[in-house]
This record gives sequence, C-alpha cells and structure tokens, in this order.
Amino acid sequence: MPRIATLALPALLLGCHAKFKKNAPLIDQVRVEALTVGGPNVELGKVYVDAEEAGGLAALAGVAVNIAQEIKEVNQEVRIAGAVNTGDIQDGLESGLVEALGEGPPFASTEDSAHGDLLQLEIMEYGVYVPYLGAQASFTFDARARIYRGDGDRVYKKRMTCTGSLGDPNTVAVVFGTVNNVKALKEMSDAELNEAFIGMARYCGERFVLKMRKHAG
Repeated sequence: MPRIATLALPALLLGCHAKFKKNAPLIDQVRVEALTVGGPNVELGKVYVDAEEAGGLAALAGVAVNIAQEIKEVNQEVRIAGAVNTGDIQDGLESGLVEALGEGPPFASTEDSAHGDLLQLEIMEYGVYVPYLGAQASFTFDARARIYRGDGDRVYKKRMTCTGSLGDPNTVAVVFGTVNNVKALKEMSDAELNEAFIGMARYCGERFVLKMRKHAG
C-alpha cells in the first residue's frame, strides 16, 4: 500500500493544475473579487522546557510564561481586529494581483461586473508570528485564490502564505525592524498596523500572479 500511495501522489499533483493549464488559454479576462473569511491570528514565542531535565520549578516557570504569552496573543488578536480594516486589505490584495497581472499572461483582468470568468480571493488569516522568545516577529498574511469559468466550473485553486515587512518604508519597514516583542507591537499605531497588512495583502496578490503563471504552463 505505501508503494501505491507514493506512485499515485505525483499523478494527483499533476492533475491539480492540468485543468488550469487546459482552461487558461481560453480565458481572456477575469473579474477579480476579494472577501475576508477569517480573522487575525497571533503566535508569540513560547518556552520549551523538558520537565525531567529542568526540574519541577523550572517546568512550572515555563508553564507560567507560556500562559502569559497565550493571554498576550488573545489581546493582540483583539487589537489587530480593531485596527485593521478588512475592506482595505481586500483592496490591497486585489490591487496587488491586478497590477502584477497586467495584460497577462495568463490573462488580463476586467472591472465588468457582468463578466463570467471570476477570480475569487479569500483572505483566510492575517497576523503576527514570533517563532521563539526574543525572536524577530513577522507579519503574516494567508489567502486563497479560486478561478471559476462562466458556467461555474472551478478550474484553479491555490493557497498562499506571505510573510515579511512591506508598505510605506517610513512606517512599516522601520517599525518592523524593531517588532520582536509585544511591547514594540503595542507601540505601533492603528494606522501603522493597518498599512502593514495592506502591504502584506498587496505583496501576496503579486505572488499569486507568479504562481498562476507557473501553473498555467
């Protein structure tokens, strides 16, 4: 059975984009729509302690630190949810994709609301990730693209996670270099947070275009 599964996997992967390769040349333009289906997610660094090696007191201290970090995660998720305008990041995702797409390949975009072929962008999650205590934070943005033909047939599906610092270099890029703890994140204004995620959304839209071109063959 493991041998059969291993042999079947490449065929499944090839088939995943074979339909898109077949349909891409038939698409002249797509209507681009972005929507938000998920909210902010914050993951802060934790303490990893081996209870047997560290001893009881050290293990308890590690647990206390991790609980405190989890509370901070929730607080920052609430903060980001209040600071970030989902309409703004939807616009950022759309604009990044449309600008990078241009006139193609694999196709151009259109603002005609009656156009049949649709490229739907779903924002799954956005937030901040710190791999371990004291590490530099990353802004994260997670989205999914789906392309539907005029008859409703889905011909493409791809998920993209983007990380980094983008946007206005006078705000986001400068602040990002110092975001390695919750204190620095708190010092960002709501406007700076919003601009950070608009920049991440725009960047993710550009990355989507690169992936689509590759998958279109």
